[in-house]
Amino acid sequence: VPAQLTGGLIDSSNFLADPEALRASLQENGYLLLRGAIAR
Repeated sequence: VPAQLTGGLIDSSNFLADPEALRASLQENGYLLLRGAIAR
């Protein structure tokens, strides 16, 4: 899918310590992008 059709993803990683903000981000965006939340 071309990038111009999908748009960018919004990183929610800065909300990891704030459950309410994570819920709000999930509600608003329909997903959570959590970079580095799980160790590889």
